[in-house]
Amino acid sequence: MAAAERSLPAAQIRAAHDGMLVPVGNFLERGRSEGVFRTDLPTSWLAAVLHSVVHCAATEVDAGRLDPGDAASYITKTVLASFAPS
Repeated sequence: MAAAERSLPAAQIRAAHDGMLVPVGNFLERGRSEGVFRTDLPTSWLAAVLHSVVHCAATEVDAGRLDPGDAASYITKTVLASFAPS
């Protein structure tokens, strides 16, 4: 991600992210309707949180502070705890 941010125009990066937000939003909406994800916060906020956590993990891996093999588990645990119904 850091390499992409250094070499691609911001509009191109945003377009790539926008393309991913639709399926993520659909996934979150389905989870909310099934009682798996919280409903007290907007889906757009939950999608933004997921996006931020993924970027944070990538930054930490890039900086050598997170083992790449642990990243998926950390993301999953963080997001599931944050999205659990209250």
